[in-house]
Amino acid sequence: MDPSLAGKKVQSNSQSKIQKKIEKEAKEQIGSIYLTQRSRADFTIYCGKSKKPIRCHQIFIDARAPKLYVKIRERGVNEISFGDFEPEIVEPIIQFLYNFHIDIDMNNFEKMYDFADQLGLETVKEKIELKIQENLNKDNAFNYYLKLKTISLRDFDPVCAKLIYEDRENFGKKVPTLTQEELISLIELLGYSTEKTYEKSLIKMITIWLSKNEKSQEMQYKKQQQTMNPEIRISYGKLILDILDQVKEFENNFRQSN
Repeated sequence: MDPSLAGKKVQSNSQSKIQKKIEKEAKEQIGSIYLTQRSRADFTIYCGKSKKPIRCHQIFIDARAPKLYVKIRERGVNEISFGDFEPEIVEPIIQFLYNFHIDIDMNNFEKMYDFADQLGLETVKEKIELKIQENLNKDNAFNYYLKLKTISLRDFDPVCAKLIYEDRENFGKKVPTLTQEELISLIELLGYSTEKTYEKSLIKMITIWLSKNEKSQEMQYKKQQQTMNPEIRISYGKLILDILDQVKEFENNFRQSN
């Protein structure tokens, strides 16, 4: 390639990046100005059980929240209610429509993710996923998994399973304190993980709890198996049977030692 042409191409790319940066900053500045004038906005979002009103400008909804835009256009309204989302979830995301900045509350990230999904804000969802990735560790892996499960975000399952497995000695101490629903989620996670990262030392901790609840566990499994897809059901079923077998072995060994 002619060096002069290559130089022009580099210069063109550089100018394009500068132009995009200027446009982005201009949009942020305009949004920030409108953000201070929300008392005069033309659209209202009622949120939570209290139906607290949050005012916003429809022009920003039209431009940046595609799913919500379609919904309000179909209904021909200038207000909408989101009863399942409290103001502290809605407000940061509405502000994002104005200036592209958002503070993610990691105590409620699953609710923020769900609300962003209902508005069609893929950028916000990506930011939340990145924040999860940055914050996920052995201390919060199971709690994060329970939250991620509610929004059907399963990309982190193998990571959560691996972190629990690596910290199995400490995590095992928590197993007897888990509710039945949490225990089922734990079994599902360990069985669902593509790496099958579980072993007898962790399973034995589960059996301590399960040995007292074997019948209710079997009934719960029968309910669950009707709603799970075949692949997960087979994996889940095998793990349940393995645990139940170990319950009997655990109890037999306990009796013999006494």
